[in-house]
Amino acid sequence: MLTNVLRTIFEYLKNLNIYVVTNEDTDIKRRKKIYATRLFLILFIVSLVVLVGYTTSTFKSTTIHLNNPSQITFEQIYSTHRDNLVCPCTQKFIQIEKFIQVNVSYHQVIRIFFFFLFFYFFLLLRSVRVYSQITNGFHQ
Repeated sequence: MLTNVLRTIFEYLKNLNIYVVTNEDTDIKRRKKIYATRLFLILFIVSLVVLVGYTTSTFKSTTIHLNNPSQITFEQIYSTHRDNLVCPCTQKFIQIEKFIQVNVSYHQVIRIFFFFLFFYFFLLLRSVRVYSQITNGFHQ
């Protein structure tokens, strides 16, 4: 009984042809279509086996959350999982006040410079007034 079933399946697969058979087909064309069917089925089955094998063998990732890890812990994780490491930080920058401190002190030379500049403009304005008074006196 079992041998008859196996023999029937073998004969069916041996003569299986998925291409259209016409009356004009010769024995050679019919034989080529059967070989093409076998090649197609073999390649199809092999591609399915590769696809299923690859899908089942891929690694599954596990997410682990570490809040405020130490520098050593971070470096260990970074060395092994560099491509998958994600930092969900809410603040991704350091405020400038935390690492820069500016102390301003003005030098006396600057003060003296502004004093002389002011004095120079004062003298310049005074001389312009004196000059205008002199020239106005000559014209009258």
